[in-house]
Amino acid sequence: MTVSKEEWYSSEQYKITDESYNNYVVSQISGFAVGYKSFTCTNASEKCDYNTSICPQGYDCQLDIIGNTVKDYKCVTIGNINDKCNGDEYCDHGLMCENSTKTCQNIKFASLGEECSKESDCSDILTCENGICINKNNNCKDYFGCTLRQFCKNGKCFELKKPGEQCEYNMDLEECEPFYTCQSFNITNGSIGKCVSVILNMSLGQPCEHLYECDFVKNQVCLNKTCVQYVPNNQTTSCIGNPDICDDFSICSLDDGKCYLNLMPNKYLHYANFYQNCLFKYNCSIVENSRSPNSCFSKYCSKEICEYHSIYSRIFGICNAKTYCRYKESNNEHSYSSQIPSSSIKINSSLMLLFSSLFIILSL
Repeated sequence: MTVSKEEWYSSEQYKITDESYNNYVVSQISGFAVGYKSFTCTNASEKCDYNTSICPQGYDCQLDIIGNTVKDYKCVTIGNINDKCNGDEYCDHGLMCENSTKTCQNIKFASLGEECSKESDCSDILTCENGICINKNNNCKDYFGCTLRQFCKNGKCFELKKPGEQCEYNMDLEECEPFYTCQSFNITNGSIGKCVSVILNMSLGQPCEHLYECDFVKNQVCLNKTCVQYVPNNQTTSCIGNPDICDDFSICSLDDGKCYLNLMPNKYLHYANFYQNCLFKYNCSIVENSRSPNSCFSKYCSKEICEYHSIYSRIFGICNAKTYCRYKESNNEHSYSSQIPSSSIKINSSLMLLFSSLFIILSL
């Protein structure tokens, strides 16, 4: 049975206000807010910067399209169920823009073997037959049609490779288990490699190339190609309007004008591990609309989702009071506030390598 949008928003499950969500644990679990030290609060219907503007609740910074004419980026209203749309980004969280009707709908949330009431309930290549999503052709596409413990290659699902096992080095496809990546050591054939840990934990003073090579559990960072202990700048003035006051590892809060340490990888690993374990526990498979209230992700791992995404909300200023995500545990309701522009979650190339083995799931 499909849960309506109204039921979803009145339920005790989680909400999340950042717009992108399919390509999941690379977009969001491997996503890293970099490149912007300051953000701007923008009012409804005003022109906005897709990279740095934060729109009010119920709005998002998108191209203002009237008919076939593309206008400027503005804080436009996010579509609810049955509202007209020009793409998924124009629909509210947990909804997708249905191609046939060009309206926002709660669709594509069910994976292989899960219940469905109509064809559009099933994700991507799956078909709804006798109330169950099935894979008629036994094939896969990208990460759809496989379990979280598998990868899709040449239209077929294969088990993820274990540490030390041989793998094929491919920038577009990760064959190794989470926190491992395929590295080639073969001089004659660069496509042949083995699964190695992406966490090197270089010691203080040792040479490095990327942030993740240093012992980030101890907040050590790679600076000038050397692992050093991170020490924040001694801030004396407000950074609002002057974000360069913050160093390269900090970001300016619109709330109080103070610089806060950016999203360090050790926090990602901590929450990503809980998130990953939950998905494995309930055998959640990758679907196009993982944010749907009907998806396995939402039904069983809302707490883990909420805790993971709260990392983002804690470092950015609050332009408008809004619920970032919410879940209920026993009789206690937990919530976090604020949001950041979806476009500000940039994929840093070095961190992409660090988390690419986690899975590509949601940016819906």
